Parts: sequence; structure tokens; C-alpha cells
Amino acid sequence: MLVHLERHVTLSLADMADELAVWENDCPLTEIPAEDVRDIYLELYHTHLPRLVHANVAVYDQEQDLVSRSGYGAAAVADIRVVDEQSIDDYDDTVSS
Repeated sequence: MLVHLERHVTLSLADMADELAVWENDCPLTEIPAEDVRDIYLELYHTHLPRLVHANVAVYDQEQDLVSRSGYGAAAVADIRVVDEQSIDDYDDTVSS
């Protein structure tokens, strides 16, 4: 997962499962049984992803089903919005004074 997050920064969990299935089987996705990809997805969701999130290495947006490196993706955008809103509020205060 970390190699793919390094390469892509943000991926859907389903795309991550596809990438890992191809990597593990060393063949095109079309040659991998759908059940194998599903098993990888479930293993990621229930085992590996929670560990990476707990270690603060990855961020998971369950609503969008996106996995990102920490500091990127939806969480980073939310952080930027907070900073922007604070900057606008601070600017408004100095202009009003």
C-alpha cells in the first residue's frame, strides 16, 4: 500500500485493491479472478488500512472511499480550508480596525 500511495498519493480503496492484485499476481487485472481482488479489498479494509491510519501514515475518507498519504487528500484540503478561513477572518479584523 505504501508503495502505491507514494506513487499516486490518493487512490480509492478499490483501485488500491486492483493495484495490489496486479502486483501480487504479476499479471494484468483482467486475468485475476474478481473474488481474489475482493479478498484483497476486504483484507485492506479490515486489517492493513486501520493499522496505517492508526500509525498516522495514511488517511481514509470512508465517505469517498479514498486512501491518501497523511497530509494529502481530503484531510489536507479540509486543513487548508480552516487555515484560509482563519486568514480571511484575521484580515477582516485588521481592515475593520
